Amino acid sequence: MKFHKGELVNLLLSVLLLGILFSFFGILGAPDLAEAFRYFLFVTFFVGISFALHELAHKFVAEKYGCISIYTIDPRAMLFSIILTFLSFGSIIFAAPGYVRILKTSRIGRSFSELSREEIGKIAIAGPLANLILSILFALLLRISKIFFYPFQINLFLGIFNLLPFPPLDGSKVLGWSLSSWSISFLAFILLSFLYSDLLSWFLSFLVLAAIIFLIIQKFSPRIDKF
Repeated sequence: MKFHKGELVNLLLSVLLLGILFSFFGILGAPDLAEAFRYFLFVTFFVGISFALHELAHKFVAEKYGCISIYTIDPRAMLFSIILTFLSFGSIIFAAPGYVRILKTSRIGRSFSELSREEIGKIAIAGPLANLILSILFALLLRISKIFFYPFQINLFLGIFNLLPFPPLDGSKVLGWSLSSWSISFLAFILLSFLYSDLLSWFLSFLVLAAIIFLIIQKFSPRIDKF
């Protein structure tokens, strides 16, 4: 996997922003500064792993198809993430401060350079599948310690969020390629959420709120070269 200049910095900045957004209101309730810092590191570590692997999965599959891809920060999305988090008091987090962009294809020996609908769909589904695998892993680790419940939740959140069928999210591209692949992936996250009854109400509430939000902000550059 090839990284371009500034790409890892952009990914790190995105992770730090998400760490702040996911932990901010928890930090406010911390009894002291040391505890607040430990909580921030805990949240940022697991959010970072989950988000970074999601984006790198897109990049890995894109490069397997001979594409040149780079993780890019979206300043508008970052600003929207901050505003929405504070307006909702942390109950809704727009977890997409950046995206993997396909700059161009360099597919030697092929008679075409454009990605097919199937290839676009497979690049798109790679991210949520990374979160699905992590969700299952952390669910198994819950038998060892309840500390893994938080990263389990984070990966459920990222997987469900990105599989919503609204542009420019991954779900719109996966659905445009294969209804069965989208349905099976989405159903897998639903079944995982049913493992914990307290997640069911969270899941349904999030789904309704996310649908309303994305119906409003579909004008957010629905291009197929963003993952």
